[in-house]
Amino acid sequence: MTGAFASVLSPVTPEQFRDDYYGQRPLHIPGSSDKFLSLFTWDSLNRVLNCAPVPHPALRLVRDGRTVPANGAAEIIARISEGATLTLSSLELYDPQVQAFNAALTHDLGERTSVNLFVSQPAQAGFKRHYDSRDVLVLQLAGSKRWQVFEASLASPFEGMKRRASTMPDQPILDCALQPGGVLYIPRGFWHEGLAQREVSAHLTLGVFPRTGIDYLMWLIKELKEDNRWRKELPLTFAGEEESGAARQFLAAHLGALHSLFRRELMDPELPARYQRSCAERSRVPFCFPQQFAPEPPPR
Repeated sequence: MTGAFASVLSPVTPEQFRDDYYGQRPLHIPGSSDKFLSLFTWDSLNRVLNCAPVPHPALRLVRDGRTVPANGAAEIIARISEGATLTLSSLELYDPQVQAFNAALTHDLGERTSVNLFVSQPAQAGFKRHYDSRDVLVLQLAGSKRWQVFEASLASPFEGMKRRASTMPDQPILDCALQPGGVLYIPRGFWHEGLAQREVSAHLTLGVFPRTGIDYLMWLIKELKEDNRWRKELPLTFAGEEESGAARQFLAAHLGALHSLFRRELMDPELPARYQRSCAERSRVPFCFPQQFAPEPPPR
């Protein structure tokens, strides 16, 4: 594979990453200091902040895992100078260079991605040790940040789960200092914490939201909504009939018919291809005015 994702991982190949690391273990890839030099700079950050209301709608200040309130520009600057971490979520919505980069990564991976920015003061922790429900690639832009990554205590967590991991590991399985141009991959569920070293640190986190079996089932449920046999109401049961043998048998027969329908759907050999096409169709179509105002002229 050649493209944005391959350039991020280099010299590790995307195939090596998929086979040996993806969803399995963390990976630190040192890189040249100019690797991400053109992607996002301090001028880029100033442009994003100065061309939006104050505070920026995606801006959050954090210290020790807690949000630090700040309103006006002077107050935001003061809180950051005192040690708060600046975060900007979904940066691809506000910077054209990051937007193009994120779109290329989404294309390469076939998974939804999003980019966040973090700017931290030396020796000041923005976030306590935690784990994420998405895979993360940290791209170091400026300064140095020490990262410790710990084993996962809950396999493959995802957003909206009722269960949370309660056991926090003590011994890191990876301890590294990320320099400009360096990349750190952290699979979802792996605990981690970072601390800026001698100077201000700036990094981008590329969040990868992998499709799971749950996503596949949710897509299939949407497909089944078009079939009246699934929209049909379940047998009505009146108060006092819950323990009735006849009522239970009637409900069991109805659900049994649905189970048979569901098995037939799952056995459809075209189902995986239909799902793959639906995922491709969700790609965001870029605006390109004024060309999109009118249809293309017919060929001569």
